[in-house]
Amino acid sequence: MNRVIISFLFLLVVGVTKAQEFNATVKINTPKLQTADPAIFKTLEKAVNQLITGTAWTEDEFEEFEKINTNITINITEEVSATSFKAELLIQATRPIFNTSQETQLFAISDSRVSFSYEQFQPLEFTKNVYSNNLTSIISYYCYMILGYDYDTFSPNGGTPYYQLAQDVLTNIPPNIVTSDDGWSAVKGKNKNRYWLLENVLSPRVSLMRSAFYDYHLRGLDRMTEDVVEARKSIANALTKISQVNRSYPNAMIVRLFALAKGDEILQIFIVENYAVRKKIYDAMIKIDATNASKYEPLLKR
Repeated sequence: MNRVIISFLFLLVVGVTKAQEFNATVKINTPKLQTADPAIFKTLEKAVNQLITGTAWTEDEFEEFEKINTNITINITEEVSATSFKAELLIQATRPIFNTSQETQLFAISDSRVSFSYEQFQPLEFTKNVYSNNLTSIISYYCYMILGYDYDTFSPNGGTPYYQLAQDVLTNIPPNIVTSDDGWSAVKGKNKNRYWLLENVLSPRVSLMRSAFYDYHLRGLDRMTEDVVEARKSIANALTKISQVNRSYPNAMIVRLFALAKGDEILQIFIVENYAVRKKIYDAMIKIDATNASKYEPLLKR
């Protein structure tokens, strides 16, 4: 079942309205400024929001209920000049769960390797295969990555076109920017940056991970109200696949991000299961999320 079929099922209930892909909330936090006019960040908030919600990232029509709710926080960490900054970018994106009013966290990341220049009232506009500026490229890259994640949950490998568009964003960045920006560099990234996240999702070594996204969401969460037993089995199967990915590709960034986004949710889903099932989930999660193994200890209570 793919996004088109899911959309049709929802439309039987709510009808048709045209919309873009994202509901975005953008917030910029600044330290005590030394040279920059604080007003610049108000216009920057609006410019980033307009870039996300005013760009047609796909050729599909998203209904209002399908929009991906996305929260973006930009924490300015350094003023290089009055118009040049370093920042930490926090992104959280959620996906609705079918036949419920609930959402599941789809994507969560903290990117501390953001550097950009911006002048007040400067529009941020994205054009495919054209480099405009680093901030536009970073935001556009993450929009495509989130779409890739989202589409992977509706059909096996459904996100591939959007990961490839994220690759195009990276390819079009000038070499001097790639070299100087730790966020884009394969060498400086140490398996923790934008380059390596993209490498992960396109690598054959993590193909099971993308299959697991489909099992976890459409065959799992989306069917919890229909058949909770089979839904939990699908989610458990997804976790087994992800633990296999972790074994074949140790410390893969995509696995770490999955644990960050889903760890608490997994605990809530399985805490009511019998001990044998909980032990299986515990064994999988301490491999997937070893640094937070203590979080899953409640699964072992008899």
